[in-house]
Amino acid sequence: MAREIKCKSLALRLDEHGRAVSLRHRKTGYEFLGSQSNPVGLWQLGLIKPVSWSDPLPPIEYPELSYAGHEWWTNRNEYKGDLALDSNYAPAPTIAGDETQLALEWHLAVPGGTARVILEVKGGQEKERLEIRAQVAVPGNWALKRVTYPRLRGFGDRAAPADDALLLPKNWGILRQNPLEDMTNFAGQHPGGANWCQMIAWLHGASGLYIGMLDPDTNHTGIDAQYVEENQPVPWNTEPWYPPDQDGQPAEAEWAPLSERLAAGRAPAIQLRCNHWPAMINDWICSYPVILQGFTGAWYESAQIHRKWAIQQRWCRRGRLAERARTSDALANLDLWFSGYGFPPASLQPKPAWEFQKAMQALLEFFKMPFGAHWYNWHNFSWHRNFPGHTPAVEGFKQVSSELQSRGIVIMPYCQGRLLYRDRPTFAQERTHASVEANGQPYLEMYTPNDDWPLALCPGDQWSQRQWLETAEMLWRQYDVDGVYFDQITAMRPSLCYHAGHGHPLGGGTQYFQGYDQALAAMRPCIEEKPRRFLSSESLSDAFMDRIDLYLSFVPSIEDYVPLFTAIYGGYTTVMGRSCPSAVMENLPLFAMVQGEQFLFGGQLGWTSAEILQHHESAVFLRDLAILRSRVRRFLHFGSMEPPLAAEVAGPKISALIPAELCARSRPLRLERQAIRNTVWRGPDGRPLVLLLNESSATASISFPSRAGWSQYRWHKWTLGRHEAEPILMDKVVTLTVPALTAVALEAE
Repeated sequence: MAREIKCKSLALRLDEHGRAVSLRHRKTGYEFLGSQSNPVGLWQLGLIKPVSWSDPLPPIEYPELSYAGHEWWTNRNEYKGDLALDSNYAPAPTIAGDETQLALEWHLAVPGGTARVILEVKGGQEKERLEIRAQVAVPGNWALKRVTYPRLRGFGDRAAPADDALLLPKNWGILRQNPLEDMTNFAGQHPGGANWCQMIAWLHGASGLYIGMLDPDTNHTGIDAQYVEENQPVPWNTEPWYPPDQDGQPAEAEWAPLSERLAAGRAPAIQLRCNHWPAMINDWICSYPVILQGFTGAWYESAQIHRKWAIQQRWCRRGRLAERARTSDALANLDLWFSGYGFPPASLQPKPAWEFQKAMQALLEFFKMPFGAHWYNWHNFSWHRNFPGHTPAVEGFKQVSSELQSRGIVIMPYCQGRLLYRDRPTFAQERTHASVEANGQPYLEMYTPNDDWPLALCPGDQWSQRQWLETAEMLWRQYDVDGVYFDQITAMRPSLCYHAGHGHPLGGGTQYFQGYDQALAAMRPCIEEKPRRFLSSESLSDAFMDRIDLYLSFVPSIEDYVPLFTAIYGGYTTVMGRSCPSAVMENLPLFAMVQGEQFLFGGQLGWTSAEILQHHESAVFLRDLAILRSRVRRFLHFGSMEPPLAAEVAGPKISALIPAELCARSRPLRLERQAIRNTVWRGPDGRPLVLLLNESSATASISFPSRAGWSQYRWHKWTLGRHEAEPILMDKVVTLTVPALTAVALEAE
C-alpha cells in the first residue's frame, strides 16, 4: 500500500516497496518525477571486508596508459565495494507512520548474517521541509564503504524540457539548462571544488526543489545527477576521468537531440542521489539530515535556503569580513591578479627571479595599478617534481619579491598541497605517507604527459602535515611573502584511506577534512604575525573558509554559470582569478564575457599571464574593468548579493557555441541568454549597487523597476572606460542603453 508524507512545501509518495513514485510541489502542484517510468529504491550500499594496511605496503601497480589530453585518475574506488546491495532487489520494507512521519525498515540476507536499513522521513504541515535520516547495520564480517540515500529518479519534463534546469555547486555555480537535452551527468563529492557545498536544486519554471545535506561536521559526502533511459541501471562510477573500461563501466552515451531520443521511445530522465562515505564501521547512524524542500522562484531562492543554514556553521565562525578584527589588508585592496606559470619542457630548467620581475614590470607599466602576483616558478618547479619540499628557491627570489612588494604588488608563491612524485630520492620511504585505498594501492594521478604518476598524500598523516607547515613557515618568515597558495587542497575530492599508521579512523567520515584542518590551523600563527598575510587554495570549498582567506576560482572559461557561491557566501570570503587561455585572450567578445562575468560575480579579476600584453584589446578591457571594479570594491569585498533584477532586455539574445576545450565538457556548450546580465549588491552599510554587463557586440538596452528604498539615495553611473561618473535617477522604471562589450556600475551614495 502506497504511503504519502507531507510538509508545507512538498508531498512525497512511496509505494509498498519503498520507492519514490511521486514528489509534488504543493504550492504549484507540479510533479517533479513526471518522467518516471521505472521507479527506483531509495538506497544503495557498498560493503567491503574490513581491511587495515600498515608497512610494508604492497608494490605499487602503475598503469600503462597513454595521456589522452586530460587528467587520468586511478584507484579512485569510492563507488566500489566487495558487495553491492540495492533496495531495488531487497524484500519489501515494513512501513509505519502517517503523513507527518514514516519509518521504513528493510532486512536482507548477506553472507554472514542480515543487513538492516532504516530510513526515517519526517514532515508535518507546519514544517517547510522533509527530513530524511538513515541507520545501517551489517554483520561484523562486513564494513560500510558507501551509503546512498535518498535516490530519486524521474526528473525532467518531456513535454516542456526547456523549462527544466539543474543547479550544481560546481565552480561558481552551474545552472544547467534543459538537462534532458544535455544528457547531464554530474558526480560531486564534498568537501571539494566540484561539490563545494552540500546542496543541489532542480527547477521547472517557478517550481523548485532544494536538496541539502546539512552536515556541520564535514563528513565525506556528495550529490550526483545522472542521465538515464528506461530501466537502464546507473553505474556506481560516474567520474568521467577514470581510465577507459576500468571494471567494465559503460561509456557515456553518445549525444543525440532529445526529439530523436523521444521519438525512438528511449524514455529519458534524470536521477539525483546523495552519497555518504562513513568511516569503516558496520553499524552507522547518520549524524545529519538530508533535506527536501520545495520553493518558488529561481536559482537565487534555493541559494538563500542554503545560506540561512550555512552562515551559522563552523566555516563562517570568523564572521563577515566587514566585522572581523583581523583580515588581510592586502586582499581588501586588490582588484587584479596575474600569474607566472610554466609547463614542461620550459619549466624543467628553472629561470632566475629576474625573468619574473621583467614580466611583472611590463604589466605594471601598462596597467598602472597594484596587483597580485601568483608566482609558480619561485623554486625549481620542474612540474611538481621536488614537491612537497619546494626548495631551493631560484636565484634572486628574495630580492625580487621585496622589490615588487615595494611597488605595491602582492606576492603569493605556489605550493603543492597533495602530491608526492616518484623521482624524489627518498620516495621509497615516503610512499607510506600517501592515502591508501582498500586494496592497498595509493591514489595515482596524471596531469600532463610528463607526469610520473604522483601519489596523493594523506592529509591526516603527520609527516605530510609537517611538509606543508615547514614550507609555509619558510615562505612567510624567511622570505616575507604576503600570501601562500597550496594547490588542490580545497579543489580535490576526499580520498578514502585505510592506512592504520596515519593515526586517523579508516575509510571515510571526517578524517580527510580533519587532516587538512589540522594542517591549515598550524599555519595560523605565521599569518597573524603580519596584517598583510593570507592563505589561499584552488577552487571553492566552503568547509575550509575558516582557514582559507582567498580562493582561486580557477574554472573553465565559459559555462552556464550563475553566482551561486557569492549568493551563499558573499561578504564571508574572497575569490580571485579566472582561466583565460590564449583562445580567450585573442577573442575580445569571449574575453569580455569571461572577465566581465568575474566582475559581476564579485571576484577579483585577471589571473592571466603576461601574454595578455600581446592582445591589446583584451588588455585594455581588463585594465578598464579593474579600474571600474576599484570604484565599487567595498561592495564586492564586504557586501552581499541581492536577488537579480526583474529586467527586460531589448534586442537579440546572445547565442554562441562554446568549444568543449573552453568549457571542460565532452562536447560543445550552446549558450543562449539575454545580451545584458546583471547582479545586485548590498554594501555592509545597506547601500545598494547594480552591476550590468552587455556581452553583445552591439548596443543593447535594459529596463527594470526601481526597488523599494532606492529612491532615497543619490545614484551615479560608472561606465567602463570613462573616468567621470554621471548622475542617474533610480525611481520607478529605469531604462539604460549599454554600449557593446561594456560593464556599468550604478552606485548609491
